[in-house]
Amino acid sequence: MAIPDIFLQIVREKLTSESPATQSQVLQKETVEMNETPSSPIAPKSIETPVYTPSQTQQIEREPSDDTLPLILKFLLLI
Repeated sequence: MAIPDIFLQIVREKLTSESPATQSQVLQKETVEMNETPSSPIAPKSIETPVYTPSQTQQIEREPSDDTLPLILKFLLLI
């Protein structure tokens, strides 16, 4: 599903005060979404459960990072 142009315009305006890293993430997501077509669906997520050793489990981040938030949620947080 393509993102409406007005939404992209608002996001770009909000990002003018954001860091270059944040701008790059959003622009990269826009590019991926714009390249998607009905004939090239997004690959389904893996249903396999990852197995971690005890040392890996301790290193797993417990709070969600910014890149796990959907783009619309990021947009709403910028308002």
